[in-house]
Amino acid sequence: MNPPIPDKQVSEIVTPSQIQLINLRALQGFFPIIESVIMNCGVVSVYELRSEGGKEITDVGCRGPLFLVQTRHKELWLVVLNQSSFGIYHTIVSEQTQFQQQDRYLTLTHLDNQCLVQFCFISQSANEECTNVVSRLRRELSDRVRFGRLLKQAVTYCSM
Repeated sequence: MNPPIPDKQVSEIVTPSQIQLINLRALQGFFPIIESVIMNCGVVSVYELRSEGGKEITDVGCRGPLFLVQTRHKELWLVVLNQSSFGIYHTIVSEQTQFQQQDRYLTLTHLDNQCLVQFCFISQSANEECTNVVSRLRRELSDRVRFGRLLKQAVTYCSM
């Protein structure tokens, strides 16, 4: 799968949001693009992004719901799904990236307070999950050679 040229800027797509864990089995036969990512990248978990009011978040062109896909290679892909659309953005997460924890929320920001993504952990062990994610991300960021590009942010790309 060759990465297409993105048709939107990351700032147009990424806003603070709640992320709901989705059962991978529930996606089988329903979202073929995520199935393709699962087969090719070894997906660990998939999250659906929701607005603070609980509404589904779609990309600016309203072409599909947003999902966050975590692979076994420690990558996070922000995916906008549509029946025939797929695209990729890259965002560098560096040693200067800030991890802010509050209650069930984990927010990743740059030094200029630009929000990269905000997780909302919804399970009963939310605090423990949040702590584990922070520790895992910090470990990955310390391995600069291997994980220089930790976040891969994907948005809709119309392949006409």
